[in-house]
Amino acid sequence: MNNKGYENIRERLPELAGMLTSGSSIAEATRFLGVSPSTLRRYRKQHPELDELFKRRNSICDDMVEAALLKRATGYEDSNGKEIAPDVRAALFWLQNRRPKRWKKNTSGKKKNDKNKITVQLNPIEAKL
Repeated sequence: MNNKGYENIRERLPELAGMLTSGSSIAEATRFLGVSPSTLRRYRKQHPELDELFKRRNSICDDMVEAALLKRATGYEDSNGKEIAPDVRAALFWLQNRRPKRWKKNTSGKKKNDKNKITVQLNPIEAKL
């Protein structure tokens, strides 16, 4: 194990942590550290503290995307005071992934030739309309 190369990285961990929590990409991190992607992967396997920084970055980015999707799905007011209407596709995407038992399309029992067919089942009140 080449610890000399990693020692240079260890000194830069606080700055790297700041970059990663701000949403910097892994490619940006490799350029900042001056290593190749394969070297970074190897260092992450060998040094848990480095790997933890990247795992934390992924979690933060997931939280940011989740918040943005929720905002888009429910509507919001932009920085100019303009009201942005809720986005139905964003809401459907959110519900299909967060509450799949209630919102996923029924895919059980499909035949191969029916893969593009969508079946809609109406409840009794909707059927009378």
